[in-house]
Amino acid sequence: MKPILQIINLTKYFGGLGAVVNLNLDVYQGEILGLIGPNGAGKTTVINMIAGALRPSGGKLLFRGEDVTHFPSHRIAEKGIGRIFQTNTLFQHLSVITNVRAGLYLRGNIGFWGDFLSLPYVHKQEALLYEEAFEILKFVGLSEQKDQLAINLPHGNQRALCLAVALALKPPLLLLDEPVTGMNAEEVSTMLSLIRALRDKKGITSIMVEHNMRAVMGLCDRIAVLDYGKKIAEGSPVEVAGNPAVIEAYLGVEQDAD
Repeated sequence: MKPILQIINLTKYFGGLGAVVNLNLDVYQGEILGLIGPNGAGKTTVINMIAGALRPSGGKLLFRGEDVTHFPSHRIAEKGIGRIFQTNTLFQHLSVITNVRAGLYLRGNIGFWGDFLSLPYVHKQEALLYEEAFEILKFVGLSEQKDQLAINLPHGNQRALCLAVALALKPPLLLLDEPVTGMNAEEVSTMLSLIRALRDKKGITSIMVEHNMRAVMGLCDRIAVLDYGKKIAEGSPVEVAGNPAVIEAYLGVEQDAD
């Protein structure tokens, strides 16, 4: 099977520091890939390079066979790579459904003059976008909160709304940067079920960076582990959990007593 995303010798230096060094990783259609490692391992740097927010110092990113290494973030989004950030990036003082409609506008054809002149085709398209936004909210479990202001949602629901906004772009690949951060156990369970449903019902591929190891081990099909910017392990959750290099990276190695 050909990968949906190929990461080839991907490298990022900040000054003389190698944040990511010669990373090679294939991501396959329909899988949930976990990207884990200790603090400062380079995980978010990888996500930022894939998303176009950081320009790599070296290497290549091939998405569906196309070289997107130096594409800016808006072109990456247009190509079909969506993203959820570590923090909630929402229009906090707009309604839940308006937030999703804003995402839909990025792929709609309503221009300024069509909207300003209130042309008939605009009204029809607006109605279709509203219905599509409502269906996305139903999928993430927020349809009953559609008219609430985003700022009034509890944290777990705000994270679900971030996911809904990302889904508005219909991305075949979704980058999830700590999707369950700050959640209680019930909210974590709900979000993991949503991510699983993205794969099972919509065929969306996900790359997930997450510190919640229970969530990662229970959800991901495959896991890659970074330490000091280098990949030290890759495999199934069971394989990774028992890998001595991973255990050393997370827990350190006891020194033998003299």
